Amino acid sequence: MQGGKNTPDVSALTAGEKRVLTNVLSAFSNGNFAHSYILEGGSGASRLRCAEIIACAAVCTKMSGKHGAYPCFACDQCRKILDRDHTDIKVISPEKEAGKSRVEIRVDTIRTIRKEAYVLPTDCEYHIYIINESEKMNVNAQNALLKILEEPPQNTIFILLAPSKELLLPTVVSRVQAHTLGKSSVEETQEVFATKFPSLPKESVKRAARLQCALDKIELDAPDIKTVDTAYALVRQYFLEKNHRLTESLPSNKDELFLTLCVLAIASRDIAVSKKNERQTLFVFDQGPEFDSAKSAVSMRRAMELYEAFSRAAERIQASGNVGSVLAELFSAVRK
Repeated sequence: MQGGKNTPDVSALTAGEKRVLTNVLSAFSNGNFAHSYILEGGSGASRLRCAEIIACAAVCTKMSGKHGAYPCFACDQCRKILDRDHTDIKVISPEKEAGKSRVEIRVDTIRTIRKEAYVLPTDCEYHIYIINESEKMNVNAQNALLKILEEPPQNTIFILLAPSKELLLPTVVSRVQAHTLGKSSVEETQEVFATKFPSLPKESVKRAARLQCALDKIELDAPDIKTVDTAYALVRQYFLEKNHRLTESLPSNKDELFLTLCVLAIASRDIAVSKKNERQTLFVFDQGPEFDSAKSAVSMRRAMELYEAFSRAAERIQASGNVGSVLAELFSAVRK
């Protein structure tokens, strides 16, 4: 199996991904498929990866006839999907409307999809619409989608992605075939990372696996794991050393800065939830004297303030916010 840089690594799929894909692709090989699916659970990256594999399977020109076989990821149809350059297969994501802070999928977007869906596809057999973060469709958008889900054109497939189907209207959920990816355990994620990154130290892989289980919309790669190692050192300095100057420790690279802020946010979250319930799962800290020292230095209220400040800064960096203004606001918040 050959493909480009965006080709999914089938050997590194989680157990939940493999289970869902086996069910859906087996139905495909039998000539049976639904016109609408929802993939829930797992991470945002996991849901999107599975949706793209399903889309490839629907139109792959070199797919094996074997029961539950994966698409080739190398034919022209597969490559266009994986490169997000296919005329008939589209990923729909929430957008921010000018002058408004809310990010959502609006009714006009769904109405456009409805019009397109009734026109024959030009480059393959199906129109396929992958609706990423479908829970961010507003009510009008969901109701507009419901109209086409009730009587879908024969050449159209909808794949809705959401953390939970419960975040969508019951009427929409009743019209789709739901598949649950499930949340990968730290142990399973560590095993996947060890397979993908065999040259990385075991401690780094273990640390990254724990963090990955706390993240939803991003998926760590090898350079990210090295950034995580540096970020963990910064966490220890920030929470355990008096008078530590955060302004002098944050990386200048935007991607590294985003991930470092995520680690600081999750570390703050660890402290806050542990103060409420010591049995809560920790994603950055380990139980022990070092964590006890960090907890004793920060009140629960302050930990939540830090969590919100670091999370807000990370979101703004990811949304291409001005780094200078983002950090100015962050430093003001953490100095309080």
